[in-house]
Amino acid sequence: MKVKLLSDTSCDLSKMVEPDIDVERLPLYVIQGETSYLDTIDITSEEIYRRMRQGEYFSTSQVTYHDFYEAYKKAAEEGVPTISLNLSRGISGTYQSAVLAKNQILEEYPDFLLEVVDTLSVTGGLGLFLYYLNKKVKAGADFHETLAYANQLKGRVRHVFSGNDLDYFYRGGRLSKTSAVLGNVLGIKPILYIDPQEGDIRVLKKARSEKKLISGIIEYMKEHNTGEDLKDQVVIICHSDAPELADKMKVAIEEEFGTQKVYLDLIAPVIGVHTGPGIIAIFFMTEMV
Repeated sequence: MKVKLLSDTSCDLSKMVEPDIDVERLPLYVIQGETSYLDTIDITSEEIYRRMRQGEYFSTSQVTYHDFYEAYKKAAEEGVPTISLNLSRGISGTYQSAVLAKNQILEEYPDFLLEVVDTLSVTGGLGLFLYYLNKKVKAGADFHETLAYANQLKGRVRHVFSGNDLDYFYRGGRLSKTSAVLGNVLGIKPILYIDPQEGDIRVLKKARSEKKLISGIIEYMKEHNTGEDLKDQVVIICHSDAPELADKMKVAIEEEFGTQKVYLDLIAPVIGVHTGPGIIAIFFMTEMV
């Protein structure tokens, strides 16, 4: 029986490859005051970055236990083996909600094949994870084979990113207030990454120019992949209303590694709330598996 892949809307994947991805995505929530939006459904990336640039502020909320429970219950009643792949527990409590719902469902449906995987990924990294896993399912992998492959992928997805407005990193607790103020005044741009073991955000280095930012990201890619198979990989660049910088990054990757499949996409609203406008994020695999 075909395996169902279930994720959430923190997953970003270029529309150039998305039509081939058969994944159900549960929405997180974007909140402003008393108004709650279903991520990517009630509010789009274009709208939220426009409003943020106009000075509006938003918060977010994870996929709820109830949301997961209802999705898992439907799959259980249909008898469809399901693997739930959600954003890193180091970034959100969504994973914990998914596990709680899974435990309840398996008490009610003990023969149902269901597993929750902490992908240690988010946005385009989660998109890549699902891209390769979906190919495995389409090739005929059963539940256990798909789950084993998901565990192979864990820790092999790399996320590296940078932004222009350090205030958002300060609000998210990634930089001190002093670093944020000095960074904005001096034009210093932090290069951050997601730790592949813990799934949380860390500072790699700080660049003093756009050129240094791009070269710093290229250096990170070299350190985490020899480049021998990057030319054959799908590399995702997501951005929050920074198309020019994303285009420059795309050209740099193509020139450095000869990569043929470098795709661009906008970061989903629920993640953009925390990064702010002007960020670019690059996602690739350490090696093909």
